[in-house]
Amino acid sequence: MKKSGFFIVNIMIMLLASCTSSSNLNTSNSNRPYDYTSKSMHCDITAYSHGSELSVYVRLDRSELLYTRENPTSEFISEIIVTLSNQQFVWVDTLQSDSHRSLESRFDIPFPQDEEYLQYSLLDNKRNASTNGVVSVNDYLIWDVKKDRAVAGNSVSIGSQLIIISSVISGWDVSHVITAKTLPAPPFTGHINSMKDVKAIHHSGIYENWIMLDGCQKFSSHNSTDEFILYGRADNFPLIKDVRQMLEATRYIATRSEYNSNNDADNPKIALDEFWLKCGGSFDKSKKLIEIYYDRIEEANRAFSGIQEGWRTDRGMVYIVLGIPNKINRDAWSEMWLYGDEGSSNVISLRFRKRDHDLDDNMYILERDIIYRSTWDRLVTSWRNGRIHRD
Repeated sequence: MKKSGFFIVNIMIMLLASCTSSSNLNTSNSNRPYDYTSKSMHCDITAYSHGSELSVYVRLDRSELLYTRENPTSEFISEIIVTLSNQQFVWVDTLQSDSHRSLESRFDIPFPQDEEYLQYSLLDNKRNASTNGVVSVNDYLIWDVKKDRAVAGNSVSIGSQLIIISSVISGWDVSHVITAKTLPAPPFTGHINSMKDVKAIHHSGIYENWIMLDGCQKFSSHNSTDEFILYGRADNFPLIKDVRQMLEATRYIATRSEYNSNNDADNPKIALDEFWLKCGGSFDKSKKLIEIYYDRIEEANRAFSGIQEGWRTDRGMVYIVLGIPNKINRDAWSEMWLYGDEGSSNVISLRFRKRDHDLDDNMYILERDIIYRSTWDRLVTSWRNGRIHRD
């Protein structure tokens, strides 16, 4: 066991190196709403309205693009067709040895000032892969000074220096709260959602500069109805790389005594290694379990995060332990996750109810029931015996 301190770290390095609402959504391989890897192309889009012009900031991962060359001496290039509203652009990139992982560009288009949403699509012309969607149009742009790019989404690294740019908004009131790092109770227990009563309190008034704090920050405009929320996250979010947090994340499948013992361990790396080696029984099986478990945590963070990281939520807990649902029936106020064939006697269904919350538009609470006890115990046992397989 002398090498066990390097076991988890080495595996995580390998993993990092490789690595609108409708009803009755069938989560097949081609359409899994919470399976990040089922889509071959992803993008970050930010749309900033200033006057009659819209500046659209687009970011792609170069590793998802296909680069080809016409002959052995020519350069490798990719070609992306970008469609923004009724405007189309051809975006060509030349792959160099020193190219950044992210490919970023800004596109300026004429756009009606009263339009609130922008339709977009991106097509990798060489790979024939695409992505499309709708993004909100805002009267402000949040700029990350260190990364020198627009902030997309609402998760920002703690300590980031932000500039909030706007041609119409004169300043902001900021409210702030740090939420407790709690974990949800199992599906078969009684549970009171400790997050539903969380409130932010006034922190300060600002004009445009802000240093990102831990926790939730709500920005309200001084002279308009505009407001937005940002969540301070660890640098590697949506991944978790801190060993202590990786240990904490095993709580869903660890016994109480194991969990307490591991958290008190003098060497958390060794404690984490030994936990997974005990579950897998061998290096190879343990490696597979680690890949599946922490991949699901990453996906939970991408899909379910709000005032808490996604892996700490009810949906995150179920997603990590049970995996990707076979089917999701969804309406404006609930999601029904189905495991197994719908209509069969063996199907497992779990309902999550959406909660209105001033600081979190992505909060869903599981309707707990004692009937889930046997299923939950069986899946936890499968994890602990190394019998879990990738979805």
